[in-house]
Amino acid sequence: MSCHQCHNPIVIQTDPENTTYLCKTGVRIKVESFDVADANTLELGHSHDTKQQLLSNPLYKLECMALEAASGVSDPVESKPATTRNAIARYKGPTQIQESGTPKLNPDTCDKTVIDDKLDELLAINEINNADWYLSNAALRRKFRNEKKQLKTNPNVMVDLLPENERDVQEAKRVTFLSQSKKIKAHFKSILKKDTGIFSRTCGSSSGRGSTIEDKKRRLQFIKHIDTRLKHRV
Repeated sequence: MSCHQCHNPIVIQTDPENTTYLCKTGVRIKVESFDVADANTLELGHSHDTKQQLLSNPLYKLECMALEAASGVSDPVESKPATTRNAIARYKGPTQIQESGTPKLNPDTCDKTVIDDKLDELLAINEINNADWYLSNAALRRKFRNEKKQLKTNPNVMVDLLPENERDVQEAKRVTFLSQSKKIKAHFKSILKKDTGIFSRTCGSSSGRGSTIEDKKRRLQFIKHIDTRLKHRV
């Protein structure tokens, strides 16, 4: 970008490794030094080594969370402990100061329920991060397929069906549904256009013109009968 007054170029580069910015061209870093205790402010954040340790060491992160919960710090899950000696001195009961100045949890004075809760949270996070999503999806789909097969085996869930009867089978065969009427009409119209009849001829029947007319009359009567059944079906 360029300056809004002199139009000189300004180049600022991000540094994700150290979580800071690098001033390349046209700007410089403003350095301010003050004491946290004198300014009456809270010290936030950690050094780069402490951040790496929190990300790579779950047990150290658990100790920090339990330490904050025991000391009464608000929102102990999201906040992180300060690493200076002045801040550590405020934790009177459940902590011990190491040579490096990082807090260490004292298991004798800390509540065990806090540790159990944090362990459950870490186990849940570990399960989410390391879970095999393919196996979980396959197991869920297998469960759905088994439920669908079980529903198909049960023909009617709400009504108890009577045993099958031969009379019911014969009546069901004589039923013509509305969706099949157009197909039946088209089928018999195609038969009517053909030269050969749908009824077999006897040996004594002649093959002249009279037999052909008789076959057509039979076809017309049969089609008329089918149309009547389709119009008066229930």
